[in-house]
Amino acid sequence: MKDSAKVLSLLFLMIGVSPLLAPTIGSALVATLGWRYIFGLLAAIAFTILVLITCFLPEGHQPDHSVLLCPTPILTGFWTILRNSQFLVFASWGRSPSPAYSHSLPARHSFSWMAST
Repeated sequence: MKDSAKVLSLLFLMIGVSPLLAPTIGSALVATLGWRYIFGLLAAIAFTILVLITCFLPEGHQPDHSVLLCPTPILTGFWTILRNSQFLVFASWGRSPSPAYSHSLPARHSFSWMAST
């Protein structure tokens, strides 16, 4: 029980400190090296996390070998979904501005000049 409390405490510490440190580190990186290096730093962090997960995170369960990852049944399943008219209605709804996102519509038009530069 105490170990899980320590892990959760550390997790919430990182979640709380990250928004404080990220802008500071990012602005220092931009001021010294330029904005393109932020993407390099993010790629290095992502690669490091991937390596650490691969090396140190144990597998939670055994893989299920009964599931085949052949492309034919997967593509057949996608084709079945795409022929479903109910799916197409709900999928196309995501492309139209809904009332839930209407607050961001004025901002999109206000900042459209940035896309042309």
